[in-house]
Amino acid sequence: MKKIILILLFFVTVVSCKEKTQEIEKTEIKPKNQTQPKTDLVYTKLKKEQIQKLGLQDWLKNGMDISVNYELPYSENFRTFVFTFQDGEMELKTFMVTFDKKFNKIDKLQIAYDEIAESWMWTKSEISKSKIEVKDYNESSGETEITTTIYKIDENGKFITLSKSEPKMK
Repeated sequence: MKKIILILLFFVTVVSCKEKTQEIEKTEIKPKNQTQPKTDLVYTKLKKEQIQKLGLQDWLKNGMDISVNYELPYSENFRTFVFTFQDGEMELKTFMVTFDKKFNKIDKLQIAYDEIAESWMWTKSEISKSKIEVKDYNESSGETEITTTIYKIDENGKFITLSKSEPKMK
């Protein structure tokens, strides 16, 4: 009898977990403030010719496979794209890059970073229409140290530092 009850409980748990997983997969995640990416470009691997035309070839010195993740609608004066590439074997970097209307690079800002060798350092960002908040995390001392820098994009497509905090322990 105990065996049957255990099997029944196991079956109910598996079915419940599967339903919850399907529910989570259907959940739509929306940005906080309506700066939504244009989704027709999502995660497109760039060809060598595209990389050179965009002036991103420096990223390939140690890196591989630059992907354009999406475009952000910041201004009519310039275009803003988010790119990700693997830099060497242990680092993944994501940059926000602004271009003029002829696709000449104006400026770039690293908005995400993941170092997987020791997993001591990473960067996360929150992007809104009015600011870009970049948080750099460092756990190399054994404690989590966080530095927050806030940027804005000016009318010419340049990233302007608004503030930078002293490192704080979490």
